[in-house]
This record gives sequence, C-alpha cells and structure tokens, in this order.
Amino acid sequence: DVEGFLAEQITSFRNIRMNAQHILYKQLITDWDCAVLTRFRLRDFAQDYYLPIGESNINDVLTYVEEKVLSEVCIDRVSFENFLNSTLQPGEQLSNLTMADLETGVGIYTTQLFDFYFPDEGESDGLSESDWSKAQYNCSKLETK
Repeated sequence: DVEGFLAEQITSFRNIRMNAQHILYKQLITDWDCAVLTRFRLRDFAQDYYLPIGESNINDVLTYVEEKVLSEVCIDRVSFENFLNSTLQPGEQLSNLTMADLETGVGIYTTQLFDFYFPDEGESDGLSESDWSKAQYNCSKLETK
C-alpha cells in the first residue's frame, strides 16, 4: 500500500540524514588540534604538547576551540570548561591545561555528546530520529532533554 511505502521511505530518509549528520559532525571535529597548533605555532605550548597553555594564552585558545569545534556541534563553552575542570584537572586552573589535556578533553566530551546525539540502535538514552527531524537536523534547534 502507498501509506506503508511512504512511511518506509520517510524512515529510510531519516536514517540516511542522521548518518550524514553524524559524519558531518565527526568531520567538523577532525584535525581541530592541528588547526590550533598552526594558529598558535609560535607559542611554547604549541611546540611542546605537554607544556601548560598558560594564563596569557588560555582564553585565546579556548575561544579558538569554541569557534572551530564547540559552536559547530552546539557545545556550550562554560559547560565544556566545567567538564575540563571537574574531569581532567580537578582543583587546577584551566591555564595549567596542556594541549594533550585539551585534546583528551575534546575527545571525551565530543564522544559523550555524539553518543547522546546519535545513540546506537536499541539505546534509549539520547536523541531519536524524530528529535532530529523536528529540529531540521540542526543541533541549535534541538529541544533540551
């Protein structure tokens, strides 16, 4: 019947669109660290991955990461900074982060976010195809869960 066929086509389209969105988001965060290192290449922390980024550089680095990564996948900078403080360096200043720490933090945070955005089949935690469809496949239009 036509209704069944159309329902199947809609489901197929949503699956394809969800997979494309997931791939797009993964591509957006790929190589961000190389871009940061290139942008700040003359600074000590960019030449030695294990040196602290430092008080004079941390805001510029986090602003750059926000522009190139966080905002692209709808990550709130304050939430991300709180995550870094509580998970990677409890009790430390953000300026003590190294590029290695920052790379780890972005990796963990985006992995957790993408697990929520695009849960595996059968998982109940996270967004559904319907959620994405209602948001027109734009993370900034998603309803907060």
